[in-house]
Amino acid sequence: MEPVISREPVISVTNLSKTYQNGARALDDVSLKVQPGEIFCLLGPNGAGKTTLVRILATQLLPSAGKVSVLGQDAIAHPELIREDMAIVPQEGRPGQDLNAWDYVYWYLRARGMVAREAAARTEATLKEMGLWEIRRTMTAKLSGGLRRRVLIAMAVATGAKLLFLDEPTVGLDPEARVATWDLIARLRKQATVVLTTHLMDEVEALADRIGILAQGRLVAMGTARELSRFVPSKTKVVLGEGLELPWLAARGEVAVRGRQVAVYPFDEAATREIIDRASSNGVSFAVAAVGLEDVYLRVVKEHGEVVAS
Repeated sequence: MEPVISREPVISVTNLSKTYQNGARALDDVSLKVQPGEIFCLLGPNGAGKTTLVRILATQLLPSAGKVSVLGQDAIAHPELIREDMAIVPQEGRPGQDLNAWDYVYWYLRARGMVAREAAARTEATLKEMGLWEIRRTMTAKLSGGLRRRVLIAMAVATGAKLLFLDEPTVGLDPEARVATWDLIARLRKQATVVLTTHLMDEVEALADRIGILAQGRLVAMGTARELSRFVPSKTKVVLGEGLELPWLAARGEVAVRGRQVAVYPFDEAATREIIDRASSNGVSFAVAAVGLEDVYLRVVKEHGEVVAS
């Protein structure tokens, strides 16, 4: 398949809001653009509005206000013009257990209106590309959770869609299956633009070209991982075990209590040395590490009133 070469945004959202009939406001004045060929990751706590946003972009749900352009078309007025060129892997989606991998992919393509010869050719090519060819005749009931999830992604990839929505694609997978799925998703940018939602920071760091963070229905931060690092005042952190007084630490940096550990973002190098020296002299375990995306995420959502489990 040819790479996406259009320079126009694949997705353009302006002042998007969604309020449900019970009064719950899921999205509040969201504006964003997704560029062709990129993997755009949406982060946010449960209930932040990620799945609602994906469903609106995928023309499964109407917004309460705002404008949505997808693949150059008005997604609200003319959803039928873009559905053929998109595919979605829902968060809770799983292939059933009564067919094999070949049948699931092939008949999904046929259901979308593809002629038999093309559906067969695409099924074969996709299963081979995704490492599923050898198990194509195995009933999905006998496959691991990771392989079943990969079959579901194969159904979307085989469509040749220009835009793919993956809502928490590795949820419930073991580490080995997650890494294999990441490799697959990374290769998808050769043929499509990908919008991905996840809770996993290592997943975002492995895949994302750009990141959007949602909190209480608002898009509160957006950019590359490097650009988002500006939200944390320090380039390094000191992670400590229990034993040092929090007020003393707070005088030397920003403090975040996370379970039985304390993360301190020192104000300067002198403060870092002070913290390390005091920890050493008091027998408190410590580690100095670079600030990562998880630190950015926790700080941003805390600033916007979200409760995030540590």
